Amino acid sequence: MKKKTIILAVVICISLVPLSVQASTRDNAWKYSFSPYMWFAGMNGDVTIGENTSPVDVSFSDVWDDLNFATMFRFEAWKAKWGYYLEAFYLDAKSRVNADGTLLLKVDIDMWIIDLGAGYRIYEFVTDKDLTGVFDLLAGIRYYDFGTDIFAVEVGDLSSGTDWIDFVIGGRLAYPLSEQWTFRLRGDLAFGGSDLTWNAVAAFDYKWKENWSLLIGYRILDIDYEDGSGTNRKAFDVQMDGPALALTYSW
Repeated sequence: MKKKTIILAVVICISLVPLSVQASTRDNAWKYSFSPYMWFAGMNGDVTIGENTSPVDVSFSDVWDDLNFATMFRFEAWKAKWGYYLEAFYLDAKSRVNADGTLLLKVDIDMWIIDLGAGYRIYEFVTDKDLTGVFDLLAGIRYYDFGTDIFAVEVGDLSSGTDWIDFVIGGRLAYPLSEQWTFRLRGDLAFGGSDLTWNAVAAFDYKWKENWSLLIGYRILDIDYEDGSGTNRKAFDVQMDGPALALTYSW
């Protein structure tokens, strides 16, 4: 199963969405972009604290009921071939399992994910419509901070918190379809603190004003983390996926 995941992630790695401006290698001026966005993600998988493993299952249709709070943004700066980025994602979500009107399981997740890295533009190309597309390599670090509270009828209350850092490597492609529309792909692999995490996004970007664009896409983030053993074991094997919507201002 893990081998298939690695193959999938490597294939996706020829791609994903920066919620950002694209700078030409022939332009030596700094270009900036700021993108607040919303990711309407469902979550499924397992969370383990000590010797107790609990399922987490929050579907996209349940997002508005199960989401307490979320905030997300991305900032990028590019000059010629080099770029830098900062992305922050915060999610406060819950999952409830009931039977016959009785609460059997409650899982609350409080999560920060922060990306910091650099990009290098390795390729520019011209489409048959005489529009310029680009391909960038990405590398950096990703910080995770997970706080988890679990209530299960059989074992009572369990709480745990953990944080770790991954090294990230990936790539992204911007393919212009017209003067206003661009198709974007991005993929990356993260490892070090986690066993393996992969991230993928496919999106369409619509430039509706000189400095403004709107992006609509779909994102998947698959996290596989484990640390400790016995009563000190902590494990997160969860996948988050769902539509994403971003508003980008570039200058």
